[in-house]
Amino acid sequence: MRGILPKEFVSTFGSQHLHGVYTVIPTIIQNEEYKLLDLEYHQERLMSSLETLLSLHNHPLDCSLDGINSMIRDCIKQDDSIVDSYGITTICLGVDALSNSLIAKNMFRTNDGCNYHSMYQKYNENNDETSFVVNTCVYERTLPKVKSCSWPIDRIPLEANRLRDYSETIICSAAHNDLVLKEGLVSNLFFIRENKLLTSSYPVLPGSMAKLVIQIAQQNGFTVEYTELSSAILQSNYAQGAFLTSATKPMQRISGIVDLKGNTIFDSSKSGADASNSMTRLRKLLLYSLIHDKSLWTLL
Repeated sequence: MRGILPKEFVSTFGSQHLHGVYTVIPTIIQNEEYKLLDLEYHQERLMSSLETLLSLHNHPLDCSLDGINSMIRDCIKQDDSIVDSYGITTICLGVDALSNSLIAKNMFRTNDGCNYHSMYQKYNENNDETSFVVNTCVYERTLPKVKSCSWPIDRIPLEANRLRDYSETIICSAAHNDLVLKEGLVSNLFFIRENKLLTSSYPVLPGSMAKLVIQIAQQNGFTVEYTELSSAILQSNYAQGAFLTSATKPMQRISGIVDLKGNTIFDSSKSGADASNSMTRLRKLLLYSLIHDKSLWTLL
């Protein structure tokens, strides 16, 4: 699992606008029309992130939710390379330090990773249950619920092991010789136990795909529990299954989690058939909703 922000973002926007925020929106382009996934949620998260950042510097946010919405739409419609595709649109908003005005700094689009139709077809035809091993790191995010433009810069040192040996890195806190698992560098973390969906009770960045997974789980007989996910609990086999959510990989199974010393603290091979079946069912429901639930998509 990898971040999808292009190098231009890291080299320019991230270093120039300390008050910047961004959002990553799955996008379908068909017949010269844009469809954006859960646009209202992305608007609200941008607004909340900007307000939090500016409050630290005693700056008021002189912009409404409608203003952010208009800026996103204008930014997207300026794109003159419209072709039918499935992709990711990344909207970057910055606050000018001198004028305190909101500016749409940039928009990036990548045509990979979120063709949910293809994922659903492949899943049904091949029963694709690919899983991967993830590692852990101890790190405390200053503003964990803010999608700040500084985060892609801050996480570069944490990505070294992920890029070399692992598919994702889980951010943890260290407490009493134990690790408390929170979230991935570019994903949200979930565990399954019987009919329960477990996720971190610590402040984390709420992803739009995680929000949708929780909603679908609650609608289909799961209870959702926000709890402390410690390595000690995982080693006791309390969790029966694990997965990550992100825009490009809606629901990806975890086969194993290793701690800072490379010791395994979660092993999916010890999970029972019930957990595996629950994840299979949940993933099918998620992909089906992404394809067929028109209310999830906003037409521009």
